[in-house]
Amino acid sequence: MTRKNSKKIFTAAAVLVFILFFTASAIAAVREFENISVEVPDGWQSQEDENGGVTLLSPDSEAVVVVMVAAGDAEGGDSKTYAEVLSDGQKGTVPRDMGGGRYAFTMRNGYGKTGHMCAWAENGTGFAVMSLGRHPELAAIEASIKIRGEHPDIESMWAALDDAGDFGHFSVEIPAGWTANDDNAGSVVITSPGMAAVVMVTSAVSAEGEEDTETLMKSTIEGIESQGSRTGAPEKTDGGFYRISCTNATGATGFVLVGVEDGISDAVTVMGEHRDLKTLILSLKVGYGRNQLAKMFREATK
Repeated sequence: MTRKNSKKIFTAAAVLVFILFFTASAIAAVREFENISVEVPDGWQSQEDENGGVTLLSPDSEAVVVVMVAAGDAEGGDSKTYAEVLSDGQKGTVPRDMGGGRYAFTMRNGYGKTGHMCAWAENGTGFAVMSLGRHPELAAIEASIKIRGEHPDIESMWAALDDAGDFGHFSVEIPAGWTANDDNAGSVVITSPGMAAVVMVTSAVSAEGEEDTETLMKSTIEGIESQGSRTGAPEKTDGGFYRISCTNATGATGFVLVGVEDGISDAVTVMGEHRDLKTLILSLKVGYGRNQLAKMFREATK
């Protein structure tokens, strides 16, 4: 085994408010496949692959569920190794032991959508369930999945990952009283009680015209200043990205780290002060294959 893009504009007052509009659940029917049974809501597309795995796609293409059955893929490997291989391929977080020989992690695709994935191996066959994006009917689908007659209880694993502070391509220990919001479009905002401090981590596929770090740095400064904030001279770090100090309209100070690597634009914003801020930053851990972001996290602690 082997192991997309809004302008990067960040201010200290960046607080995301999410309103989800729910409609009555569409009629769903349980479908039986070779290895899998799952509830397929009206309008969702379903397709079974040659190995007996199943993919479900929402009508708006905003969410997807994939159930994998891969005979031979886990030959000679255990569940942990199999999960690590999958997470490495998805540039996800380090898999967490969920008990019962199952491991789970989070990932984020190039357009910012966050997903969860669990994996395990049995007698050389690899099993995995991936849920990516958001949709009102997603939870019901997840709860209905049975693989060879067994319900893997993925809802509990997803909840455990969320509680642990795993956000697609990085994880963080969230201090008591702090809140975290993932916009499912590439940005996670972590805010202290009273909004005294805020940390934002954003990653996305670089848009045309923002293919390099210097271009991204300039557009970031323009964006910050257009919001009425002041910036200092950008500093090129040893890691090859830029550090931009800034002061917003309320007088709060902080910095933004920006860079582009392998077609991915990353930004880490830290604003304000709080006794738990350094502890939070020190706890930031990147998943597989995101070296630039890992360097940014280390730079943010300086």
